Amino acid sequence: MTFNTTSIQEYDDCLQANVWPNPVRNRIHVEIERNCTVLKQSSSDVQIVNYQGKEMYRGSHKGVFELDLSAYAPGLYFLRIHNGNRYAAQKLIKL
Repeated sequence: MTFNTTSIQEYDDCLQANVWPNPVRNRIHVEIERNCTVLKQSSSDVQIVNYQGKEMYRGSHKGVFELDLSAYAPGLYFLRIHNGNRYAAQKLIKL
């Protein structure tokens, strides 16, 4: 979900993330799919936060990329992707 000052909006199909493997031991592969022409040329902001909301990673990516989670403690994390006013999120389980 995305939040703004007047309403709660559901994620749309314009921006999606595929993550594998999940659960993960060391490295995850992320594929950002942009299904709207306005997003096809731009990078997306990528963030990983732990279950308490603490930011563990922030970067800018597009297409398919890999992230190293080997130094993260086992537990629940969230991958958040933001591009313009579009959002996507995935739950990550670190073993």
